[in-house]
Amino acid sequence: MHLKKKRNICVITTVHYVYDTRIFHKEIKTLLNYGYTIIYIVKKSPINYYHPNLHYRFLKNSKNTFWIRFINIVLASYYALKMNASIYHLHDPELLPLGIILKMRNKKVIYDI
Repeated sequence: MHLKKKRNICVITTVHYVYDTRIFHKEIKTLLNYGYTIIYIVKKSPINYYHPNLHYRFLKNSKNTFWIRFINIVLASYYALKMNASIYHLHDPELLPLGIILKMRNKKVIYDI
């Protein structure tokens, strides 16, 4: 029997809380239960959930000013472009330019709003 290789997924949000109900509890935990490796790019927050296949990359978490949002978009893009994920799962409209860049690099992109 041929086993399909499990994929790694990069989940990116620059706005949502790290333990957002839909993103973290419904999507990420479900994917972890199925054996996927998740790289989670999210605003910095205290971590109380550890899993060997869950890797955090943190963005700045301070006042939601224009400059902090801009820095977080740049940081998220830098982290995402450095990774070689099978799928990139974007959650915010400001990440659409990143999605276009990833598609131009022949990456699979999911935009979830």
